[in-house]
Amino acid sequence: MGLRFKFNLVFFGILLIMAVLVFVAFRSHRALLNTLETEHKAALVFQAAESIRHYNQAELVPLLSQLDGGFLPQSVGSYAATQVFKNLHEHFPYYQYHVVIQDAAAPLYQPNVWQSQLIDHFTLNPELPLYTQQLADARGPFLAYAKPIKDQQQVTGAKIVRVDLGAQEAATHNSLRQFAVILLSLVVAAMVLLNVVLHLWLIKPLQRMAKAAEQISHGQAEVDEIEVHGSDEISQFGHAFNRLQRSLKAAMSLLS
Repeated sequence: MGLRFKFNLVFFGILLIMAVLVFVAFRSHRALLNTLETEHKAALVFQAAESIRHYNQAELVPLLSQLDGGFLPQSVGSYAATQVFKNLHEHFPYYQYHVVIQDAAAPLYQPNVWQSQLIDHFTLNPELPLYTQQLADARGPFLAYAKPIKDQQQVTGAKIVRVDLGAQEAATHNSLRQFAVILLSLVVAAMVLLNVVLHLWLIKPLQRMAKAAEQISHGQAEVDEIEVHGSDEISQFGHAFNRLQRSLKAAMSLLS
């Protein structure tokens, strides 16, 4: 097992461990950023729905009441927000807005299984103003961003933004693959650079000294001294080798 192979084995092991640690740290950081970004987007969507509800209540309801045409669903803020986001969902299918009531008679406001679980969570924790949770159903993983609906301090339902995470997870996996390729490329580049430095600063000088020593051991007295540059440990070894070679020549000349 040659010196080059031993150094390469050690270098590759160190670089590989460092690359794995960097990749794990990047993946954790990316996961945290994704979570914060998704919750931020859900909060924006939720606030947009609340703004629609507020506009409907403040601007449209007074106008509709002047018509005196009986009850119209457009006078309900949650209906307006739901209809607007139903149209938005056609262009941005990863976002949905739901207003669900625990005992609603209208199908539009009836909760499904996971929505009922969110309402139950608010019922058990009535002081909770906001709840986010990553869930999954037949359509895949999603983030539920929910706030309770209360009637006389009693939780009766919830306003929920659903953000599907499938596209985000695909983008994250693609980003992680690209980062892994970059890391491996850096490892390969570092290995090549280290091998060049290793060859020029260590392997090549040692090979020259080994060749000269072999020639001297076979009785070749007229062997040129090796070139030595610098003052590092290899250079010091080269100077010492040249002095040894000169001493051997002097001793052999005295014997002859």
